[in-house]
Amino acid sequence: MMATDVTPPRIAELEEELGTVDVNPIEREAALSKFDAQTRDALAAQLARRVAPPPAGRVVAGLALILSDRNRADVEAVYVLNLRSPDAGARRASLYGLDKLGHAAIIDFAVSALHDPDDGVLDAACWILSQRGKNDERIGALLQNTADAHRDDPRFPMSNALLEGAGYRPE
Repeated sequence: MMATDVTPPRIAELEEELGTVDVNPIEREAALSKFDAQTRDALAAQLARRVAPPPAGRVVAGLALILSDRNRADVEAVYVLNLRSPDAGARRASLYGLDKLGHAAIIDFAVSALHDPDDGVLDAACWILSQRGKNDERIGALLQNTADAHRDDPRFPMSNALLEGAGYRPE
């Protein structure tokens, strides 16, 4: 059993670890295993209450790796808080995180993200809506309208490809 050492530097170290890039999954798992449950929970609680500075998108995405029953409410709060982050990666990770958690308002959050200027965020919103709203005429109309609005727009290659693959071709 690991000794509990929940200190601000330890929490900051975990946040930094979640924000690292180009780490293979085995190394990531080994690095995260150095942090006990209390430190993981403390980071989730801290991020759920922090407006500025907002966490990096990689940190928000990394919360899925430290999710537990104890910190679920805080992780969910971080995702909701970062739906309007200035970091597109945080907005995208928040949508996917809320979808994975089965948040009751995920359809509303994804619909709201249809106006996002970032292709990755729009792609996430379209994917969530195309999966969860398959039998909803309103969702279908929104996705068709999104396909029409972004027709031939080179800033949205992922979203356009996803929409076309899902059967929403520009009219």
